[in-house]
Amino acid sequence: MIACSEHSQRTALDTFIWCVEETKRYPGVEIKDFQESFKDGLAFCAIIHSHRPDLLDYQELTVYSARTRLEVAFFVAEEELGIPRLLNIDDVVSTQRHDERLVVTYLNALRSTFCPRVDPIVDYLDHTEEKERDMSIIDLAIFDKQAFGPTCTSCTM
Repeated sequence: MIACSEHSQRTALDTFIWCVEETKRYPGVEIKDFQESFKDGLAFCAIIHSHRPDLLDYQELTVYSARTRLEVAFFVAEEELGIPRLLNIDDVVSTQRHDERLVVTYLNALRSTFCPRVDPIVDYLDHTEEKERDMSIIDLAIFDKQAFGPTCTSCTM
């Protein structure tokens, strides 16, 4: 259970920034939100491929349907990485909005499988040579920290 809304917002922002960083080298993937950006399955495939290219062929998957890409991503995550299927393919590809909290939870499961816990904002700033690159992400992170401040004392992050 989420301890507070500040923690939830911080987790979503951290996850968003991580997804942008993990997929920025993949054609056809542009993370803008937790809705449309994930409907075609390419973002999920790119995230898995960025850490485990041996598990799926990203280039080959670009020619398949959204349903096929999602099926491959969810199957690989479940069978090879031990991440349970939290998302229903029909819900993700439907024209109605799917539950963003489930998408964030699923992406956090991928993130915790692939990466140790780090502050993606600090990591991004420390490792970016060109500070002008992707300023919108940094601006978003700074806004979030100003708007929500540090996490509450009951949160672990």
